[in-house]
Amino acid sequence: MKLALHQPYFFPYIGYFTILKNVDVYVHSDTMQYMRHGWVNRNRILNNNGEWKYIIVPIKKQEYTAKINEVQIDYEQNWQKKILGQIASYKKTAPFYHQVREIVEGVIEKKYANIADLNINSVQSVLNYLGIQQNMYRLSELEVNGEQVKEPDEWGIIVAKSFKNVDEYWNAPGGKTFYDVNKYHQNGLGISFINTKLQEYTQIEKKPFVPGLSIIDVMMYNSPEAIMKMLDYFDKE
Repeated sequence: MKLALHQPYFFPYIGYFTILKNVDVYVHSDTMQYMRHGWVNRNRILNNNGEWKYIIVPIKKQEYTAKINEVQIDYEQNWQKKILGQIASYKKTAPFYHQVREIVEGVIEKKYANIADLNINSVQSVLNYLGIQQNMYRLSELEVNGEQVKEPDEWGIIVAKSFKNVDEYWNAPGGKTFYDVNKYHQNGLGISFINTKLQEYTQIEKKPFVPGLSIIDVMMYNSPEAIMKMLDYFDKE
């Protein structure tokens, strides 16, 4: 069985879903430390000129060591209205605008205890739209002894012990310089790095394609059937 472990991101890019769709068990690592300027509370979409822009969920001030599931959303700001206004730039060009706006609105209109809850719901809403059924767990809900983790790259090994028959760990290609592959082999686990082949699709006519945006952009311009094919287009190292 294949296992993946990743921080919960806000409507993440398509590579996140490539791994999520193709493993047997997926764990949201919601107890990891929140890192500023990452993808936990922001992502990128297109503006009217075909250039990328951020959509941001504002958060309250927290301790430097705060975990993702401890980071609170700042509901004193009307960020929901701002995000819906930003995605309105797709209205004239995206064939699936109304369906995707409904998904985004359905996610952000709710109130959440923390940013992890919001992000996990954003991921689940995309899976529902695409018709993907996946066994997803939260690290905070597993009986995992974090004291056994001596180095950051050992989380996959420790989490794998929470599930029967896991024999392979999947990660994004950036992990090749982070993970000690020998550690995994010594613990009876294979480790693979998944490189999603980002396929071009029509965004705004006569504008260059902008890759690696939020899954929101992919859904705006592609049918669920087309996206499902994209999710199986990857290299495994």
